[in-house]
Parts: sequence; structure tokens; C-alpha cells
Amino acid sequence: MPQDSLRLDIGPEEGVSPLGRPSKYMEEFRRDAVDLVRSSQRPINQVARELGMSHETLRNWVRVAERQAGTSAAVSGGDGLSVPP
Repeated sequence: MPQDSLRLDIGPEEGVSPLGRPSKYMEEFRRDAVDLVRSSQRPINQVARELGMSHETLRNWVRVAERQAGTSAAVSGGDGLSVPP
């Protein structure tokens, strides 16, 4: 799947979370945050802290992106745990 069409929102419509409330983050920010995790060697916790967001939210976005991309590589969360594909 081309990166341009990678969608990280998993709600029924863009900008809506799976719980039905408006998304706090723009789609472009989500893509950029996932790209930053993938392109840097920094742990998810550190990237999330630098972006001023929850590391669990960022970890979920990376997990969804990995599934959508069909990637089997695990991503380190910096907490000794890996994010399963």
C-alpha cells in the first residue's frame, strides 16, 4: 500500500475515533508521527514525549500502520516490550 494512502484512523469516517468522538489528531500528524518512529532509532516513548502525546496512542498508530503495510517487523517501545505485528 503506498504511503500516501496509509490511513491510520480506524473509525467509521475520517476524523472520528473508533469510539465515535472527534479525533484529537489530524491524519497528517498521525502519518508524520508514525514516519518519525519508523525513520528514527528512538523509542516510541521518547518520540511520543517529544510530540506531547501518549506513548500508547503512538504505539497503537504504529501497530495499525504495520498491519496495513503488511510488515512483520516488531517496533521497540523503549520499555522493554515490542509491539507485535
